[in-house]
Amino acid sequence: LSLLKTKILLQVANLGVHPALQTCKQALKIWQKLYSDDTSGLIGAVTQDDHSLYDLPLKSLERDEPTFVTPDIASDAGSSHFSTSYSPALNPPVIVQAHIWCLIADVFINGRRFSDATLCVQEAQFLASYPPVVSITNGKVLESENQLEIALDQYNNALALQPYNSSALTHVGRVLHLQDKNEEAEKHLREAISIDRLNHEAWFWLGKVFTAQKEHEHATDCFKTSLQFESSAPIQAFSAALSEQLLIDV
Repeated sequence: LSLLKTKILLQVANLGVHPALQTCKQALKIWQKLYSDDTSGLIGAVTQDDHSLYDLPLKSLERDEPTFVTPDIASDAGSSHFSTSYSPALNPPVIVQAHIWCLIADVFINGRRFSDATLCVQEAQFLASYPPVVSITNGKVLESENQLEIALDQYNNALALQPYNSSALTHVGRVLHLQDKNEEAEKHLREAISIDRLNHEAWFWLGKVFTAQKEHEHATDCFKTSLQFESSAPIQAFSAALSEQLLIDV
């Protein structure tokens, strides 16, 4: 599944949304094969439909309450059924599925299909609302719809869950800059860079902040650094790939 995510990101960057969504549907089917053959929930509605995910309007699908099957840790006597009311820490497959829905939402955002992206985020929130990626993805959907204040709340929610999340700090900094709150934006972007110096997006938006503050020399340095790091940046952050693989291996 982690390799499929890398494939999806490469497809979005080089081939477009259509092939990426085909791979997204494949990822959902693999999740079902690994963890549950249950056909309830949005995942069941999507995987049972013959249409490609690109041609499938998600709002037209009927959604049943999902159930989950995961190996019984306490014994070897079959399987245990987990619902989302159980602690997510005991049900990492649910978290993996939530990550997949966030990835699909990102693809829909790239295709400017914001209503479908919203439905994907809602599914992720239903499954496991606490991973920071869920709040960040929700924030990106809201930001794409120019709902900056609500998007900022979502990014701050991600920071409340994980204070040293460089990506969340970058998103907060960008939104604050878009709201002309450049001093606050600079603080968050500098903190993002202190956590991950290779964060080229944080360098770019810090350059935008300095431009707004008429500090053009500093802005130029930031833009140069952003370009330098972007040219060698992996399509998926190594830390993100590792954390997702640890979930899958549980």
